[in-house]
Amino acid sequence: MHKSQNVENKTVLVEEVVRDFDKNEVFEEITAKFTWEQDVERSWNLLVENNGILQHVSQENLEEKGKQKYKKNQVCALRKGIFRHIIILFDMSSSMKERDFKPDRINVVLECVENFLTHFFFKNPVGHVGVVALKNSSAKLIQPLTSNMEDITNALLKERSMGLQGSPSLQQGLEIAHDLLIDIPLYGTKEILIMYGSIRTCDKKNILNILNLIVKNNMHVNCVSIAPEMHILKHICEQTNGSYKICMTKNSLMNEMNNITETPLWMMGMEPQLIHICFPIKKKISTQIMCSCHNNLNTDTYICNFCNSYTCKIPSKCKVCGMHLISMHDLSHITNNLQGSPLFLEIKNEEKGPRVCVSCNKRLYDKVSQCSKCGNLFCLACDLYIHEDLNQCPFCLIQDT
Repeated sequence: MHKSQNVENKTVLVEEVVRDFDKNEVFEEITAKFTWEQDVERSWNLLVENNGILQHVSQENLEEKGKQKYKKNQVCALRKGIFRHIIILFDMSSSMKERDFKPDRINVVLECVENFLTHFFFKNPVGHVGVVALKNSSAKLIQPLTSNMEDITNALLKERSMGLQGSPSLQQGLEIAHDLLIDIPLYGTKEILIMYGSIRTCDKKNILNILNLIVKNNMHVNCVSIAPEMHILKHICEQTNGSYKICMTKNSLMNEMNNITETPLWMMGMEPQLIHICFPIKKKISTQIMCSCHNNLNTDTYICNFCNSYTCKIPSKCKVCGMHLISMHDLSHITNNLQGSPLFLEIKNEEKGPRVCVSCNKRLYDKVSQCSKCGNLFCLACDLYIHEDLNQCPFCLIQDT
């Protein structure tokens, strides 16, 4: 009797499960999106060229491959150019209206440039950036060399609001960049970054003439493009020992620009010099005082120790005496970048059970990063954070103390 009741109960439960499953299938069919309503997958972005063959890779492998693009083998202190001077040639022609990047090219590139500036000034506190806009078959300086990120972003947004028109002129843009960098002291780098989205350039003169001057004065040109390859851009980058990268996704564009934020090695033509720097005093004044950098009225200001002029933000360069104004925090970032990165070795987890990251307690299964000095194990995320931000193993510091 009990067995027959149990069998009946089981059949009822099975029927209920099947009925619920059918209801879920009907609901999914009703709520399913049409093809034109679904999100864009852009599966072609996961194609990677390997020995002339396009291969499809998963998104996880693509992200993991991108995370490993940093220098693990720099175990000694190297001579670097910490006083960086970069002129950005920004394409603001009609080609930046294209919508192959969502919502459009100009918004994606502006977002990536803002992210680039954040990382650049974090790793290079005494660096300077200027911007030249390329449009209407000409070039225009919209922001001179400065270390103020807000001034740069405001200049870009203001120029964008005036419209994207015409064709870019590489020749005129390179001439303006050359004239700005020619007077840079020999201890500073002279770099040009081209943000390009067109497949043409409209020049009034021979671009090879200005290229010869750039090579003669030891300037380096890097180009990050979201358009098909142009021979002249590739030729310019090769002649100046720079890099020419073509990006098809927003993530690749951001990664390539972040690679440029790394402090470069000592370049040809640079000479070491002793320079004066100041640690200005921050003071809050009851009355408003005009700063020497923007001619704005402020109550919070920094006072230069050399000429007693007022500056609203640091790090910067004093407009009156030309002294470099930095803080102790900025100086620590500079010395940190000059140190050698800790050497981590990638090993396989040979134990049966999972290991644990010593930093975040995350379980480690296949790939494990091990510090060659202290022997501790790290996950890929902590490994990346140590090499890109800390630049030193925290557990090695604990052992040293």
